Amino acid sequence: MVDDPHGGRRTDHTKLNIWLTFAGTVVAALIAGLFTLLATRSSDPEPKAQDPQQPQQPATTGTKAPTAAATTKAAEGWSGKIAVQNSAVELDLTPPRVVDNADFGGDVNVRFGSSGRIAVTKTAFGNSAFARWEGSGTPQLEDCRQAAITETEVDKLTTGAVLCVRTTEGRFARLTLKKVAGGLPGTATFDAIVWTD
Repeated sequence: MVDDPHGGRRTDHTKLNIWLTFAGTVVAALIAGLFTLLATRSSDPEPKAQDPQQPQQPATTGTKAPTAAATTKAAEGWSGKIAVQNSAVELDLTPPRVVDNADFGGDVNVRFGSSGRIAVTKTAFGNSAFARWEGSGTPQLEDCRQAAITETEVDKLTTGAVLCVRTTEGRFARLTLKKVAGGLPGTATFDAIVWTD
């Protein structure tokens, strides 16, 4: 309360004004950040959708029937190497890319722990799932569909470990840890296949 020179008392709203200004600034910053995030996500190239009425045919020459390898290859949306250093990987982009840990779209986080241990975890806002492949041989698409159901963390990965992943957009991928280089945090290099089916 402040004394009014005209004989009355009036309320001092200074503290209220400060709090309202602060709250308005925070809300404006959150809105600006949201628009920036949406603008960044919308500028990423979207993979072209395949017409479900047109089955994808493997490229063949002459009159030979497609081999099993060619048929399997046709289901792959992308294959190659991914090098990760304590960050997330977005497997739904073509090609997949390493994203900042704060990015909401990553499918898996790769973390280096003490003594070089590598762990893979789900991103904070992602709905991906994965599992370490324990079966014999190299898992194919159907194997990874069955394996990548509920796990959200796999710890103590070593060279040669294979992960089956279900991405946030429902695709399936196989990650094979090929190389770990450097000290902490180090770089983990994976051979990756992301299937489109």
